[in-house]
Amino acid sequence: MGIVSRIESFVASLETGLLVLIILGMVVLSFLQVVLRIFFHGGFIWADPFLRHLVLWVGFLGAALASEERKHFGWEAASHGPGRLRAVLRLLANVATLIVAALLIKASWDYLGYEKSSGDILMTLAGLNVPSWIFACAIPGGFGLIVFHTLLSGLREGLGIFRN
Repeated sequence: MGIVSRIESFVASLETGLLVLIILGMVVLSFLQVVLRIFFHGGFIWADPFLRHLVLWVGFLGAALASEERKHFGWEAASHGPGRLRAVLRLLANVATLIVAALLIKASWDYLGYEKSSGDILMTLAGLNVPSWIFACAIPGGFGLIVFHTLLSGLREGLGIFRN
């Protein structure tokens, strides 16, 4: 296993661990909200928007992991066909994914800038105002992880074309 594969595997392990922690936290917080509403007619005011924004993080981490496993943004035609043609089609799919994801990183970075400049507060937690832009970081970060995994996959596909 090469150094690049080990790095990608390490990043995927971090993504998986973070994904598990977030989902576990979401389940516990959601259950607690239900219990508090049913038995105490209350709950945490900040929990619902917090949970909604965590869904965004879960979605992007899941997309990054799918990209790492080459099960994301694939062309159906790229998974069929003879050896070298299949490798070329997979490489083209990776290039197309990189282009789209790069454009989405740019757009999401602009959005993050607007969100930050707006000064919107998502919630107040223990007297601390939590700005909404912190949760919006998941968007360019998620697309960045997709680019990372797709770039490595594209490099492997490109090298595979010349090896065969």
